This record gives sequence, structure tokens and C-alpha cells, in this order.
Amino acid sequence: MVLEEFLASPTPEIALLVGGILAVIIGILGRSDKTHIDEVTLALAFLVGIFMIILDILEIAYGSLPLSTILILGILGLSLFSRVFKRIKWAFILSVVIAGIIGLLLHYVATALSLDFLSGTVILIICVVIFFILFLVLKAIETTTRFLGAVISFRPIILIGGLLAILEAALLFMNTSISGLLG
Repeated sequence: MVLEEFLASPTPEIALLVGGILAVIIGILGRSDKTHIDEVTLALAFLVGIFMIILDILEIAYGSLPLSTILILGILGLSLFSRVFKRIKWAFILSVVIAGIIGLLLHYVATALSLDFLSGTVILIICVVIFFILFLVLKAIETTTRFLGAVISFRPIILIGGLLAILEAALLFMNTSISGLLG
């Protein structure tokens, strides 16, 4: 019941309108070293992008929005969300954390079960190997997502996406959509 009320009008329209306005601001102003607008828009883009992605997933699963609305919500949400992750080296951080957790678990198991062959040196070697394997895999994923994020958050593309989102929001307020107009 609550989910259906959340997915009903005007939530998608407001999400599209806010995301579209934010994307237009980012597309027009870009990055400026003189003002702090880019930091503010980066933080807002992250939050609005997460909201749009969650809303898009919920609409795909439970909603009844037109295809154009779902596509615009998802793509614009990803482009707003990905602007933050272009600057973070998450592959290294995640690899270190996972390898450290595995090392702690191995140490706990070795002491709890009195496994003499799992000495500190062996656990360290296992952690280093796990780190390198994870880092290589995650770095490939990070590079691919960074490239795709750079493409969809390119200023002219995000500007066009923002304008499409504003148009879609206006059409949804009039009980139609871009896909409804196209046939």
C-alpha cells in the first residue's frame, strides 16, 4: 500500500523535474574553480541520482510507467550518480577491505580450531594474493564503469538528458509521455 502510493503520481514527475533541472545546471555551468556550485551540484547529483535509480528499479518491478519514463529515470539517475564515482578509487579500497576481512577471519578460524599451518605469514601471503586478484578484477570493472560514467555524464549528454527529463515530467503532468506521443 505504501509502495503503491510512493510510486504513484507525482513522485516520478518530481524526480524527473528535479533531476532534469540539476542536469541542466550541471550541463550549462560545468565545473568552475571560482565558485563552489560544482561541489553543491555534485552532492545534490549524488543524492538525486540514488533516488532516481531506486525509483526506477521500483517502477520496473511494481509500477506502470511508460518505457520512456523508465529509460530517462534510469539513465539520468546513473549519470547524476556516476559523477561522484569518477573521482573515487574504489577498487583499491574495496580490495584492501575484503582482503583484510578475510585475513581476520582466517586468523580467527586458525586460533579457534588450533590450525598450526595457518601461521601469520601464511595468512599474510593468502591476503596479499587475494588482494591482487580482487584488485585486478575490480580495477577492470572500475575502468569500464569510469568510461561509461564519463560518457553518460559528459556535459552535452547530461544537458540533453536533463532537457528530456523536464519534457517527460511536463508530459507526465499532462497524463502522457514521450513514448505515448511517439506511438
